[in-house]
Amino acid sequence: MKDSQLQKIKEIVSTFYNNRKIVVWGAGNNSRQVQEMVEENFGEVTYFVDKDPAKENGTTICNVEKIKDMAEELYVCVSISKYYNEIERELSMLGYRKNEDYCYLPELICNAEQYEDYYGNKIIGNLKDANI
Repeated sequence: MKDSQLQKIKEIVSTFYNNRKIVVWGAGNNSRQVQEMVEENFGEVTYFVDKDPAKENGTTICNVEKIKDMAEELYVCVSISKYYNEIERELSMLGYRKNEDYCYLPELICNAEQYEDYYGNKIIGNLKDANI
């Protein structure tokens, strides 16, 4: 993750999370990188939520229903780069507002001038309205 991308994420999260507990949506490959970023800058990740029952363990990885109506207590960092509309709809139904109660990290990263994934693949240019 580039410094400019990290700075953009820090600005959004710092503005809105208000010392709430932080939860990461998604327990896949990107979630560990998000966990490191969150813990280096904001404190410990309380737990992860995921819709895949095979990933749930009830303590560190929970079903998304666990965060229902907890927006006053939790700030959610979404680490998944696909299913944007589905996740946004689900978070809204669970009582969360974009930016105020959750941030969609892949969107923040892709709005930067250059995106580089974990493996070093690069996409260069303005990606704001791109569906990648």
